[in-house]
Amino acid sequence: MTNFLPVTMQELLETGVSQPDFVYITGDAYVDHPSFGAAIITRLLQSQGYSVAVLAQPDWHTVKDFTRFGKPRLAFLVTGGNIDSMVAHYTSAKRKRSTDMYSPGGRAGLRPDRAVITYCRKIREAYPDAAIAIGGLEASLRRFAHYDYWDDTVRPSILADSGADLLMYGMGEHQITELAQLLAEGVPIQEITDIRGTCYLTSPENTPWGGVQCPYYAQVCRDKKAYAKATRQQYDQQDEITGKTVFDAADRGDETANAVVDRFCDYLGAGVTNIVNALAPEVILIGGGISRQGERLLAPVRRYVEKNCFGGKDGAIPIIAAARLGNDAGIIGAAAL
Repeated sequence: MTNFLPVTMQELLETGVSQPDFVYITGDAYVDHPSFGAAIITRLLQSQGYSVAVLAQPDWHTVKDFTRFGKPRLAFLVTGGNIDSMVAHYTSAKRKRSTDMYSPGGRAGLRPDRAVITYCRKIREAYPDAAIAIGGLEASLRRFAHYDYWDDTVRPSILADSGADLLMYGMGEHQITELAQLLAEGVPIQEITDIRGTCYLTSPENTPWGGVQCPYYAQVCRDKKAYAKATRQQYDQQDEITGKTVFDAADRGDETANAVVDRFCDYLGAGVTNIVNALAPEVILIGGGISRQGERLLAPVRRYVEKNCFGGKDGAIPIIAAARLGNDAGIIGAAAL
């Protein structure tokens, strides 16, 4: 694993491989360093026995570069690179940048706008039935319908725009390991729908059991509140380990969960006590998702404040309550703008 991964067909053949398991396409120059996600994912696959060829900054004006290694045995893997291609190309004022720090010599123009979409479409043009999985920053942030600053409009999931089969979001090491294993076992990528940290397109009636259905694309395009609701649902459902999970376990008598809840309430109580002692407010409202726990959270916080604030129970203890809008305040405020 000391040599660079092959970036030409000749280099691939020199490794004794004529058809790679994966072709990894990136919008960055090829940099074999762990500060680049491409290096981590490709080297991880190599360590697991897969052959990987790297296609860095291919010419997207034709399909020629995309056929450099032929059709891979398992899948094309596509990323826009370490940075979003639109951010690489434009300033926040939407002015064209003169350099690209992730290209050789800082040269601009070696990747297209919306690189993931463009690369996937070229792959489909060359190999209509190829398996395509996308990942990285550019794909991860666009896995749902999203507001696009550059177009000043709501765009659909990048899965719809790109034609890719599967999207891996986040760091990706676990997802790519499972994906590679299933593909190697002969499972079609269209049937791989149970890897955590991945997204795929499906019709509403096929929503997995326990899944939450967001407002659909046409709704979020025309209605800011529907967009806000969808965004909130996406964030709420992203991680199954939440404060509610811990509080529910504590209510069932789990000793570890109870210890975590008690310590959390003490920390929150200490913070509130400091505010009371410093500012003497009349009311303190606790927001965020954790505020849904109501008195299960508020009662121990009140007890802590009564015990530790200046004057104790006879001190200037404010009303301590849950915010009426809870965790929705920020989203509602944003939608109202």
